[in-house]
Amino acid sequence: MEDTNMMILRSICFVTAALLFASPALAGKTWHVSKTTGKNKNDGSKDKPLKNIDKAAKKAKAGDTILVAEGVYSGTFNIGYVEFKLPVKLYGGYATDFSSRDPIAHPTVFQPDNKSGAKSRKALFQWKSGSKTQGVVIDGFVFDMGMRNAYSSK
Repeated sequence: MEDTNMMILRSICFVTAALLFASPALAGKTWHVSKTTGKNKNDGSKDKPLKNIDKAAKKAKAGDTILVAEGVYSGTFNIGYVEFKLPVKLYGGYATDFSSRDPIAHPTVFQPDNKSGAKSRKALFQWKSGSKTQGVVIDGFVFDMGMRNAYSSK
């Protein structure tokens, strides 16, 4: 009986250790985006964030996380949307140095301008047709279409 209990305990320890070591690999990469301090030629790390969400979206793999610092973002080429091909997690509301997250104190605003209305009528965040969306998270963003008020006489 004691040998059986010892074997069970060892198995539990082995499985726990395997999960702990595998968890970071399963979690995916974390990308950082900052309109203020980022550059699109950066590597997307905390110290060298990308400037635009769409650049992180193009580099991200399924299951990756994109952390977005405070600021006003207007999408790919400022036309009012970002297209994703894979399921990712998007978290806004970070300070520009990513030291804290508070969506009220550090608003991350997705706000296309009025000119973008003439260029695009797509959704703000769009997943490419046929792409899986299971696992997608969007949290800590303010979506404001107030600056985009294009009208048509048709």
